[in-house]
Amino acid sequence: MANDSNGRRHRLQKGARHDSGFRRESGRAVLVVAAGKRCPRTRLRKFQRLRRAASAASSAIPVVPTAMLNHVTSSQVHALVVVGVATCWGVIVLAWAVGALYTASRGPRAETRALRSNLSTGFVVAAVAWAIVRVFPRSDWHSLAVETPWVRVLGLAILICSTAFALWARVALGTMWSSSPTVKVQHQLRTNGPYGVTRHPIYTGLLGMTLGTVLLVGFGHWLVLLPVGLVFIEIRIHIEEGLMLATFPEAYPPYRRRVPQLVPGLRRLHRSRTAGT
Repeated sequence: MANDSNGRRHRLQKGARHDSGFRRESGRAVLVVAAGKRCPRTRLRKFQRLRRAASAASSAIPVVPTAMLNHVTSSQVHALVVVGVATCWGVIVLAWAVGALYTASRGPRAETRALRSNLSTGFVVAAVAWAIVRVFPRSDWHSLAVETPWVRVLGLAILICSTAFALWARVALGTMWSSSPTVKVQHQLRTNGPYGVTRHPIYTGLLGMTLGTVLLVGFGHWLVLLPVGLVFIEIRIHIEEGLMLATFPEAYPPYRRRVPQLVPGLRRLHRSRTAGT
């Protein structure tokens, strides 16, 4: 009888060794305990020691506070905004200053100038922009702010591309450029290069730079720059095209019909829609 009980106990312990113990699952040691069978105490204690060691190791890993991550991210975004805006607009201002000095010394003299003052128009437009910003409370402008990273990256890309396009147009115009709408002696009508993309590629580049800047800084009250800048540019275009029509009455109308004013490809899109209907 004693031998039977000893044999039964031996078989149970043998079964426990087969059904219980450690097993590898997905790179982890898992303790397997068979239902209704007792796990040896040595293995249970070993498992408990391993679990305490894993807990101690995980607690020893340094955790970076979320506030610190947000601070680093906001600092990087601020640096991106400052460097992008300052570099692109700084390059434009420098190129315009150098070009103005070169044109004043080497360019032909002005023959016809627009009667409307460019300075007065800019002053009026700037006053309207300031009034719009002041009328609405600051909380309303903060509600328009966008902090999405991809919007800022898109704005930086548009700002860089528009800066390059504006510089290309300024170089292509050469000594025919002037700070105010002007027709010069032996004035030449530019219709190729950037002037084959839009009729006013400098304004296209500046408007694109404004759009890129607004996206890069995250909208807010800077959003006012878009409609105000567009109004200012349209006033300038109206004056300049009046001078071009008077100076080139035969060459400018077909060029005007062929090339869009500000947005590249807009005329082609309109033609495709007209052909489709």
